[in-house]
Amino acid sequence: MFEVTKPLTTIGIGIDQIPEHIKNNKLLTGNDLGLLASVESLPTQEEINNYPKNTTDIYIEAKKLIEKGEIINAWKILLR
Repeated sequence: MFEVTKPLTTIGIGIDQIPEHIKNNKLLTGNDLGLLASVESLPTQEEINNYPKNTTDIYIEAKKLIEKGEIINAWKILLR
């Protein structure tokens, strides 16, 4: 379970906009994907490029960030 703030003032990108390699990853749960889908927009390529590269396994790092509520940072890892 995860918390979604109400009332919603923005519309998320939706599950259909999540790349297949992310949706099909066994580590990320349906809740994780729901949180990823709830962002209003994806980070820019510049933001992705400027985010520190600390790991070789993007899915493990993204999962940790999602658990901490850092959804945009998780996207920056996943979109490398």
